[in-house]
Amino acid sequence: MKSHFFDIDCLLKVNQKAWIVDKLNPNKPIMKISPEDFNLFESGIYQKLGHKIDFNGKRFYLDTDTYNRLRVKIKKSGVNLGNLGISLQEFLNPDIIGGLDYKINYQILEPLKNSEDDIYIILSKQTRASYTKMLEKLQDAFREFGVNVKRYYFVTETFYSQKRDEVKYAKLKILAQHLTGYKIEENKFIDKEVEEYRQVNYWDNSIETPKYRGYINDIIRYCLKNSTPAIQEIIKENLIQLPCKFITHQVFDNGVNPVDTQEGQVVLQKFIKTFESFK
Repeated sequence: MKSHFFDIDCLLKVNQKAWIVDKLNPNKPIMKISPEDFNLFESGIYQKLGHKIDFNGKRFYLDTDTYNRLRVKIKKSGVNLGNLGISLQEFLNPDIIGGLDYKINYQILEPLKNSEDDIYIILSKQTRASYTKMLEKLQDAFREFGVNVKRYYFVTETFYSQKRDEVKYAKLKILAQHLTGYKIEENKFIDKEVEEYRQVNYWDNSIETPKYRGYINDIIRYCLKNSTPAIQEIIKENLIQLPCKFITHQVFDNGVNPVDTQEGQVVLQKFIKTFESFK
């Protein structure tokens, strides 16, 4: 049976923005800023300009244009410049998130309409607590379109301090589990079965997406090395008898060439070499 795993960012575009607020009235934005600008302000790239805002133990530095527009707005509203802060309610508050405008990329879902393939969605940046109401709306929209999502995977429980490598590793573990049929805990396969697929398709808009064809072999080999000999032998025999395909689909935001598909497979020869080297 075939499966498809979508990182939600290639399927869903939500009009989310950070707020600059008066700390005494944090539920009303003075100005909204895009996630791209927020990341720049957080990075400190504009530090030499000196236009700073402190929030949650962090210091943000604004560019001159944004700072000047902000000064005009706070002058009209009578807000004290020293009381400014950053609010991320559009990323954290489930009631606000549930009411935001969004757009689903139905173009990449079209081939799966009314398909019997299993479909999973991985939420690599969003938390379960914040996205519950949005997922209820998405589930209805997907069902109406003719696509049934079997499961939603959340790979993080905190919006803050997300590390890119840890998120990538968490996604790879999910994919590796379904390629082998065994759950991964503490960096090893354990004797607990999960749904197994001979073909796993991974969809993402990350520039790293094609590299997952190599990463998946690395993660399976690494977790096998840490597993018991009995589990190693079971997975090895399964892959010998029924080789797995792992196909990546890098999604682009254009209508001309929206998807780059590259096919790979679980490379059993490397497993055999690994097993022999650890005897």
